[in-house]
Amino acid sequence: RRCMLRLSACWVVCFLSLVAWVHGQASTQVYIFDLRPSLTLPPPDYFELVHLVSAVQGLVNRNESKLYVQLTDMDQPWWQYMAQVGYFKSTQVVNLTSVSDVLSTFSSYYKGVVLYDPKVPSTGNVASTASGARDLVPICYRPSNGSLYSQFVAGGPKIPVHLNLVGLFNGNVTGSAKCDAYMWAIKEFLSSGESSPGLMGYYIDYWWTGHAQGSPYITNTVSNHDYFIANKAFFWDLDVWADQTPNDDPAQPLGTDRKTMVAIMEAANAVLKGQGMIHVGGFTPWNFKYVNQVHQGVPTEWETAQLLTSYNAFMDADACCVNGMANSAFFSHFPLPERLVQNPKQTRAQMQASGLLDAKGNLVPRGYVMLYVGDYDSAAWLYSSFKGNWDAPSGSAGVPLGWALNPNLMERFPLAFAYAYANRSKDDYFITGDSGAGYVNPTALLPPRMSGLPSAAQLWRDHNTPYYARFNIAFTGFLINGFCGPVAPAESMYPSFSWDGMVDQGGTSSATHMSGNTPVFLQDDLPQDPAQAAQAILQQAQTAPVTFHMWRSVLKPRSYYRQLSDALEKTAGDKVRIVDPYTLGYLARSFFGGNNNDRATYMDDTIPRLATSAWKGDVQVTVRNEGWNTWAENG
Repeated sequence: RRCMLRLSACWVVCFLSLVAWVHGQASTQVYIFDLRPSLTLPPPDYFELVHLVSAVQGLVNRNESKLYVQLTDMDQPWWQYMAQVGYFKSTQVVNLTSVSDVLSTFSSYYKGVVLYDPKVPSTGNVASTASGARDLVPICYRPSNGSLYSQFVAGGPKIPVHLNLVGLFNGNVTGSAKCDAYMWAIKEFLSSGESSPGLMGYYIDYWWTGHAQGSPYITNTVSNHDYFIANKAFFWDLDVWADQTPNDDPAQPLGTDRKTMVAIMEAANAVLKGQGMIHVGGFTPWNFKYVNQVHQGVPTEWETAQLLTSYNAFMDADACCVNGMANSAFFSHFPLPERLVQNPKQTRAQMQASGLLDAKGNLVPRGYVMLYVGDYDSAAWLYSSFKGNWDAPSGSAGVPLGWALNPNLMERFPLAFAYAYANRSKDDYFITGDSGAGYVNPTALLPPRMSGLPSAAQLWRDHNTPYYARFNIAFTGFLINGFCGPVAPAESMYPSFSWDGMVDQGGTSSATHMSGNTPVFLQDDLPQDPAQAAQAILQQAQTAPVTFHMWRSVLKPRSYYRQLSDALEKTAGDKVRIVDPYTLGYLARSFFGGNNNDRATYMDDTIPRLATSAWKGDVQVTVRNEGWNTWAENG
């Protein structure tokens, strides 16, 4: 199963740009600041403090891991993991005891203050945009005793105000002061090129401070700003619905929020000129805004996904209520291996030995199912929930699992991928969730589009291909198409990078079928109770002599799948087999007359990581035969 190839120097130099994709190292001196006491503060004090510190983190951690905070329950476990694998091997750790220490220690990283207006809460998001674009720290204009403004602008070090947003917006442009602020920011930062047109943060604004009741502070996601500030993102918080006035701005003209969202997307695309997708971190803050009896949570999600996808944007969906995340700018520099390789695919002989194929290589009639372990389509969800579910006691040994980790999340949280690939068992396989390397509605990438933009099919292929290749993924856990109708028109975008399978989440296909040489499956959600889940699986499997199906679960521990497997064995016996995603793909491809030959996994190489254009030399490349045909020794 190994093959060595001799490559020319020209090919080597071209290839370096694809494989030499490794982040930096921790700084020789790392600072820790404990933000947990802020969780007992009144909402305005909490928001302002975490906003300020997260912005400082973004600026300080822009090029290296240097400032870490303790805020959520997961900050300590992930710190311990980094220490365990030697990320801090040559690092001195310094504890900071106050926000004053934070500001004075890192005063060289910022040029001054961007002052935002509590009477126009959206200016808090504009301040985050300005922070990343102009190296400023955001402080709210609240001149009360003990406020950050009183301590550090009006008094104390009297940090100079470089940008004052107070009193700047009154609704004379759009009829909404909220939206006026964003329209001003479009011109000031987005269209001018000061902000990145390919990165946005959809996070709740300062309005939260007056409506914080009923949800944990961390769900306001202000701690999530750091990565986006580090990378000069454009921030916004707007209602997608055109037929309602948002509850945070009820006096605005109908549809102004949506028009402003469209204006932001149009401005970003005008700068990008079709040269890249737009990464939107965050999600509709439905536990606080925009969702009601007329427009409930899932329809609001789908409306947002449709609009964003039509403008070539994908979501990194920090959705309530495990949406709070700290330290993503710090985490983003954690060095992943250049190539992460999955467990080998089963050979035809192995499938025959385990009773999936008979002696002639034909499929044994029964129900074949895979278990989708999600939903890890958000860096915040991955950070907050993955480790606990992965490490859960009463493990899932012997139960094949398809862990749906969207690979684009490596940008904000590479730790989870390093942890998962290093600690996987023979039963753990990795796929993507919705709808690949980012949450989109796939057919909204195709004309005719709401945005009027041309087809983004090739743009989406180009976006996904390096992520799938780097993580040795070839299976898309589901294509979620929301309000956009049947997903079939989008299937042809996927086989070039997701050749072992994809799943129609909406059930718009009538049955498992092939798109070229790639199987397309249907899916259902698993009931919460493992025994009921086993019954549902058996019922579906009995609809035909041979069935293939994916069953999805959300944020379940390993023990759930162990209980489900045991219940299914008791209920169905050998009428149903749980297989890993790639085995499901191979079996379905064989059953439908496809070709399982000539498949390989790129394992390793001896290519030098630095080489001049004139360098010549012999290199070795190791690939693993994943096909059902045998390779000859001479190639």
